[in-house]
Amino acid sequence: MSDRAMTPTTRQISKVALASIVGSVIEHFDFLVRGIIASTVGGDVFFSLPGGEAVSAAISVYGLGFIRPVGADIFVNLADRWGRKEALVYALVLMGVSTLLIGLTPGYAKLGIIAPILLTLFRLAQGIRFGAEVRHHLDLGGGASRTKYRALCGASVGFAVPIALLLGFGSVIFVRLSPQAFVSGGWRVLFFVGFLAAIVGIFTRTRAEDYIGPLVMILGGGGAARDPRHARDQKRQS
Repeated sequence: MSDRAMTPTTRQISKVALASIVGSVIEHFDFLVRGIIASTVGGDVFFSLPGGEAVSAAISVYGLGFIRPVGADIFVNLADRWGRKEALVYALVLMGVSTLLIGLTPGYAKLGIIAPILLTLFRLAQGIRFGAEVRHHLDLGGGASRTKYRALCGASVGFAVPIALLLGFGSVIFVRLSPQAFVSGGWRVLFFVGFLAAIVGIFTRTRAEDYIGPLVMILGGGGAARDPRHARDQKRQS
């Protein structure tokens, strides 16, 4: 196969870069929104503790989102088996479901001790998903592009940070226009926004070709590296 045939087109690169940006936007949006909720209403809703202790407990659960190494190990292995695009789609499915479930979970007043347990489990699921995002959105953004565009395409993931900040702060400001409504349950709207963003991300990534799978990376000299799954299959057959 010629180098030209192995080189993705500009349209294909755009799809892959967009899929990378969307995933990073959702990640930063979640960390911003979860941090705000954990430090404001999360303690009172999910824990039956004095004020300061409740806030500390909520922030501790929020910190579970940093178990990225575990998620990275899980989804790297899934990517080797199924392909990076598939692994990233499943990661967004996990993110969307766990985010929606957090938004739907009743507080301590209704579920008792089950409420913080469910919150912890759902936050762990989010943290596992973050590990997939950190590694693979950079691969999708930078590895699957033409050599001269690789750095620019990889840096485009950084565009997601200000987009996520605008989306996150804008959503919080909008919901907090009525402080009483925010405390009584309006904060859950932020999780529904995150769920809708995950749906958009899933749609975007399912339409992005998995160029990293068959090509792995366009080499500096314009050649193509073999797919590790294909190489493994060949080794077994020999």
